[in-house]
Amino acid sequence: MDLNHYIQYWDCVIDEWLGKKGCTIKGYQKEYDVWLNNNSKISQDDIPEPFWGYPEEGSVIIINYNPAGGFDNNPFTSKSYATCSNKHTFINYVYRHKYSDIAKPFPLIYNNNCSEEICQSIDGYQGSVWWKKKQEWIESWTSVKGACPFVMELCGWHSKTWKDTKFEKVIKRPEALQHIQDTVVSPLINAINRTGNVAICIGKQFGMILLELGFCEITDMLKLSTGKYVKDKGWQPCDKKRYYRIFRKDDIYVVNTWSVGGNRHPAKSYFDFEKELRDLLSKP
Repeated sequence: MDLNHYIQYWDCVIDEWLGKKGCTIKGYQKEYDVWLNNNSKISQDDIPEPFWGYPEEGSVIIINYNPAGGFDNNPFTSKSYATCSNKHTFINYVYRHKYSDIAKPFPLIYNNNCSEEICQSIDGYQGSVWWKKKQEWIESWTSVKGACPFVMELCGWHSKTWKDTKFEKVIKRPEALQHIQDTVVSPLINAINRTGNVAICIGKQFGMILLELGFCEITDMLKLSTGKYVKDKGWQPCDKKRYYRIFRKDDIYVVNTWSVGGNRHPAKSYFDFEKELRDLLSKP
């Protein structure tokens, strides 16, 4: 599945989920079989958020576990609030249009060039607050100034925590693993090739996940000017709190960073090291 097919796929999955007619790609049943069936801890009531942004030259690709939250009857995301009314909320906008229409401009961070309707639709949505906290860090990874980032979720559906997706069990089922390869890994590779940049992800569990998805780790092969390699943990650039692991598949790279005691994005003190790492991995 290439990137354009991926975007069409999710537009149709969400339209099916909303009960809209005329979907050309039938994907909701597969999503249900892989993620939602027999798992009451993944929300079937909240609109999935499988991606935000759109990759262009210099964009950084961000891989997340899955959207947080759900189960709280949120008027921005709950299907019960999806109507053709003129009420401006995220889910109402998607009900009237397409998910990609609001997702591609990434208004949760950048709303300067968005329509008034889009701006009103995400005004007050908590997801915007979460992403804006990461804006400076995201832009430090962008190799062309002004390039919009592209975020992909391993699982597009909301849950309170990542553990609630039961990913370790899901990935052991051959049909589910193939689905994730088709609907996440293939478009991810296509997106990275478009940007000439790398992908990044935060969280220690990503190390296991990337290996399961066919990536190989090359951290110990790096020659960086700062820090040292720590076996079974990754590259330690500044102190004993944060590590970096580098994975490769074909000719693309994914940087996985994690810190002891949490999954927060790196502080500004790491930006110079991350730029050196980005420049090294982006060399032709």
